[in-house]
Amino acid sequence: MKALLVMTKKLLVILLLFLSFSVDAFAKDKLDKLVLAGPIAPVTYPLIYMVEKNRLQGIAEVTELKIWHNPGQLRAMIAGRQADFLAVPTNVAANFYNKGVDLSLINVSIWGVLWVVSKDGNISNLTDLKGQEVVIPFKGDMPDLVFRNLALKQGLDPDRDFKIRYVDTPMDAAQQLIMKRAKHAVLTEPLVSTVLLKSKETGAGLHRSINLQKVWGTVYKAEAEIPQAGIAVLAKIKSNPKILEIFQREYAAAIKWSKLHPEEMGKLAEKYIPGLKPEPVAEALRHVSLKFVTAQKARTSLERFFTALKEGNLASIGGKLPEGNFYGE
Repeated sequence: MKALLVMTKKLLVILLLFLSFSVDAFAKDKLDKLVLAGPIAPVTYPLIYMVEKNRLQGIAEVTELKIWHNPGQLRAMIAGRQADFLAVPTNVAANFYNKGVDLSLINVSIWGVLWVVSKDGNISNLTDLKGQEVVIPFKGDMPDLVFRNLALKQGLDPDRDFKIRYVDTPMDAAQQLIMKRAKHAVLTEPLVSTVLLKSKETGAGLHRSINLQKVWGTVYKAEAEIPQAGIAVLAKIKSNPKILEIFQREYAAAIKWSKLHPEEMGKLAEKYIPGLKPEPVAEALRHVSLKFVTAQKARTSLERFFTALKEGNLASIGGKLPEGNFYGE
């Protein structure tokens, strides 16, 4: 009996030590802080939902969202390792990867967000803009790259057949339209919806004229979608499969929620992004092609997109198609 009691005590001690070790190990697995970053765009809406609802509490004590406003800020965030998960244009992720930054693209969620907004209701294709001024934000980045590529594919010379006027930000391009200083501009959602709603108030008479995704599908004989943006993860996090699995699951679920509840998503976006109004966010969600696809499954589409971009601007993806573990796990 005495021997049995001694053995029982030993087993209890071992069990307590095991439980203590397990708790400590779990606690160490949980991060003190997880930083998410994204632009004022639909790719960020699921991140807003995840932060607001604390959907990552199982892997981090605190989750913070940072908003970047232009490509320069994004590049500074990546170079300075200022975030763990970043919503980025896919070509920017490829560019940094090819320059030696240890990151991976883990998913693509934005497959259609670019439009030409026009004063002329009869504009339906890029050829209709020949000889006219077109305002484009972010010279050398996504809106410009896609517009120039599609023009070339239709036998147009972007530098000769259009009068391209570059502005610093999408908001600058939107203001040009609203103030009637421009007739045509390349915009992304939610600015497209913002401008069109404002147009109704001011009588500016603007139209959602050219869906650049449909033009892409026509000239490349493919689906009318472009793998434009998704989520990249930096080195500190990319080697932790548990964190990646939970993030991917929650981001996919947040996309579904955003599409099912556009008005509620609009209110959340206004809370996290000052100056953004609920109505254009909700309207944008009705027009954006927002769907979750892992980078691995999107690889063929991404490589087709990158190949098209490098034909016109090799530097846009860092000189070559990304290889290795760029496409996540």
